[in-house]
Amino acid sequence: MAESIVLVSGGVRWQIQPGLEPLFGPDGLRLDEWLAAGQARVIKHGPHRTVYHVVLPGVDFYLKHNRLADRRAWLRQLIRPSKARSEYEHALAVAARQVPTMEPLAIGEMCGSAGPRCSFLITRALPETRPLSSFLETTLPQWPAPRRARMRQRLAVALGQLLARIHDAGITHHDLHPGNLLLRLDADDRPELFLIDLH
Repeated sequence: MAESIVLVSGGVRWQIQPGLEPLFGPDGLRLDEWLAAGQARVIKHGPHRTVYHVVLPGVDFYLKHNRLADRRAWLRQLIRPSKARSEYEHALAVAARQVPTMEPLAIGEMCGSAGPRCSFLITRALPETRPLSSFLETTLPQWPAPRRARMRQRLAVALGQLLARIHDAGITHHDLHPGNLLLRLDADDRPELFLIDLH
């Protein structure tokens, strides 16, 4: 991975991969522009975080905005890195251990005031993937029985292989479930799995 660039924009200190400078304007990340143009959409929203999918010419990515929604989260971040920082560093470490995962492109942490603040993580979208959970719940049940049975067997093997790689690499994921695995199928229904949500 190329050496990252540090910039401050809109009160946020960013560490970004080279080439991503056009994502930022004088007031920070151009999220409002992308939402207005239909280039970004919210895919998950809650009190602690909002996740956006952004598709721009030349780059397709997810933006995760982590918020400190309560006093407990604020106190926890007094002694721990931000959630974005943890996930960014974990993603680099997991990839270095040859476990398939997301590629972090940028991390942003608010600056200029005392105490913990919200944080941002940008990761490259993995083409032609979807959460394993949604595949199991909505797609697989629609397939003919023989294809369904064959896919269940292949998924069991792929999951076993991924878990073995995770174990051999010395990685512990504290929230491992089908929603935190992305699935890609090739033209012959061979599955490939990726580990995500690493904070």
